[in-house]
Amino acid sequence: MAAVMRLIVCHEDQRTASGVCVNNWAFANPKTRKPFVSIFCVWDTARKRAGLSDVRVHDLRHSFASLLVNTGRTLYEVQHILGHTQVKRPSVTPI
Repeated sequence: MAAVMRLIVCHEDQRTASGVCVNNWAFANPKTRKPFVSIFCVWDTARKRAGLSDVRVHDLRHSFASLLVNTGRTLYEVQHILGHTQVKRPSVTPI
């Protein structure tokens, strides 16, 4: 898994002979070696091809949190995994 992550976050031409990444960005544009400004075009293409034209990136965050809870993670653990500083219950509007 670690080797796969190195491939994802650091292009081969951005590593020294010993394998150390010389790029400061997790997901850099291979042409400019600078961070991507936006993922909208890639995201828009992917969701349309998948037939999910109304899904937002933030929806994936909610799905991920739900999967964590449904597999037994505590709300405290999910809070930290998602980077929240305090636990907030989602507001639910009655139908």
